[in-house]
Amino acid sequence: MIGTRAQHILISACSTLLCVVPAQAALISVDASVFNQDASLITFSEVPDQTGNPVFIPGPNAGGSRPTVSTGGLFSGQAVDFNCAGCVTGSPSDGLSLVGNAQPVFTTLVPGSADEAILSGSPRFNGPISILFSIGVNAAGFIGSFFDAPGSHVLTAFDRQGNLLGSVENGLTGAQFLGLADDSGANSIAGIQFGRAGDNSAGFALDDLRFGQAGQISLPTSEVSVAEPRGLAWLALAIIAGMGCLRRRKSAGPGISPAAL
Repeated sequence: MIGTRAQHILISACSTLLCVVPAQAALISVDASVFNQDASLITFSEVPDQTGNPVFIPGPNAGGSRPTVSTGGLFSGQAVDFNCAGCVTGSPSDGLSLVGNAQPVFTTLVPGSADEAILSGSPRFNGPISILFSIGVNAAGFIGSFFDAPGSHVLTAFDRQGNLLGSVENGLTGAQFLGLADDSGANSIAGIQFGRAGDNSAGFALDDLRFGQAGQISLPTSEVSVAEPRGLAWLALAIIAGMGCLRRRKSAGPGISPAAL
């Protein structure tokens, strides 16, 4: 992933080279501390063990504007990569929605625990997990676990049209909070997905899902690394390489320059 510096280089490069920069929300990677007391938290102990595709509806005393949260394995338009357990192929369709009968997710107990619930994909600890918000949120994240290598799993965010907003991979082994937020203050995140990005033999699941709208999130004032669609990152790198070629030519001679739910 590339950060804000690369974005600035990309914009500068476009003044010299012909290119098109796709419009996108400015997502940043965040930790659990940005979710204030009014943000929502789902621990997955709210429903019985083995509940399939659980749906969480805001309670009458929740207060504020809160989404209904639906879960499933895939978004419409996507498919499972059967050559890679937990990997997803394809892009979500416009009008982001879940595929109800494919790759269900379910609550299950943490191995060795009698009452601590987590959310798993299918098959157990080896399937993608998708989460849909009925109204957009400014930030969302969770504790992902069983990571046995950095970069093995990825949290991806989509808007209501199914466009990729950004992603962030785990940088640690074991367990890690993965979160994304729109630093413009917009409630642009309509859904998130948790899946495989690399080798991981230990399986994966998520716990303590946090989310909130603008006003329920306190973003840091210091700059945080930007989580961008990978296509844009590669475009930026290609442009940077192109600028290097132009510099070399120039130097050689004349020419071109759930709070409770």
